[in-house]
Amino acid sequence: MQAWTVLGCAFWLALGSLHAAHADDIADCVTGTIVLPLLGGRTDAPIIPVRVEGHDAAMYLSPDFSDTLVRSPENWTFDGSGPRHDVSVDSNGYHHVPGAEMQIDDLQVGGADVGAISATKLRGAASQTIEGRPIVGLLGNTFLSNSLLLLDMPEGKLVFFTTRQNGDCADVAQRIMGAASRSVPMKPHHEIWNIPISIDGQMRDITPDTDLAINAIPSSWADVPELAPDVVAKGEFVKIDYMAARGAVSDGRRITLHGLPLGGMVQPATSVIVHPDLGNAILGLPFFINRIVLFDFRNRRFFFLPEMVNTQPLGHHLHFEQAVVSNTSVREAEGKPQ
Repeated sequence: MQAWTVLGCAFWLALGSLHAAHADDIADCVTGTIVLPLLGGRTDAPIIPVRVEGHDAAMYLSPDFSDTLVRSPENWTFDGSGPRHDVSVDSNGYHHVPGAEMQIDDLQVGGADVGAISATKLRGAASQTIEGRPIVGLLGNTFLSNSLLLLDMPEGKLVFFTTRQNGDCADVAQRIMGAASRSVPMKPHHEIWNIPISIDGQMRDITPDTDLAINAIPSSWADVPELAPDVVAKGEFVKIDYMAARGAVSDGRRITLHGLPLGGMVQPATSVIVHPDLGNAILGLPFFINRIVLFDFRNRRFFFLPEMVNTQPLGHHLHFEQAVVSNTSVREAEGKPQ
C-alpha cells in the first residue's frame, strides 16, 4: 500500500472520540491518516466506501480473512487481470468455498490510490447494496495489516494510520487509545490472527472477526468446565447456516459465558454458539458493536476500550460471511441471506 498524506484535519478527526492525551506527540509519529465513514448501522458488519476500477462501490473488512475477496455486482463485470488459478477459500475454519485468484487493477480507499492488489474472486454475483453502492467484497488481512487499524463502531468510523518506525513511536498505538484501554497480544495463525482469552481459568485462542454476526466456539473445547457436554446440552438448540458454503448447516447450542477476562478486563455476559463444524473460536461482531478497538499488526497487539453507547441507526444485518441462526420457532437475521 502506498504511503498516505495526512489531509487537513483528518488526524484530529480520527482522535476526536478518543480524547487522546499528548495528541501533538502522537501527530509527530503519524505519517498518514485516512478517516472513513462506516456505511449502514450498528447491526451491520463494518462496510466502507471504495472506488474499484472506476466504479463507486463498498467493501466489508475483517482480519479473520487472509485475502481480499470479491464478487462481480449485477450491473458490471469484475474482470481484473493476471493469471487465474482456482483456489479454495476458508469460510469459517471448517467449510470451504471455491474461488479464483485475480488482480484488482485499480482500488481507491478514502481518496488514496492503492493501485493494483491481488484478490480472490468468488462464484456468484454480489447482490447486496448499501447507500446506492454495490457491496463487491471484503478487504482481508493482507490489505489491512499495512497500517494501524482503528475501528470505532459507536461513532461509525474507521481510521487507517501509517506511523514512523523509530523507537520514540513504538508505543504510538497505546498513546492513541489512551490509559483506559486494554491490550492483548495477537498471534499469527494460518495468515490470520488469534488473541488469548480465559474461560474458567483456562487459556484459549480466539479469532477476532469484525464480520461474523455471532460469537462461536468449537465443541472440541469440552475439557473447559463451562463448555462440558452436559452443560452445553442445556443451552438453546439452534441451526447455523453458513450461506457462503452452500449446504453447510450445523447443529449447535446457544449458551451464555460469564466473567470472561480479556486483557485484564472482565467481559459482560457473553452469548456464544457452541457447535462442531468450526475450526477455531470466533469473537464476532457483538464484541465490536459498542467498542473502539485498534489492531496494531506490526507490533502484534490488539487494543480495546470499555463498552460505550452505540448511537448509530439499527442497520440491515448485512455481513459478508452470512450465518443465519434458527431454532424450531424463529429464524434470526444474523447475516442477511443473499
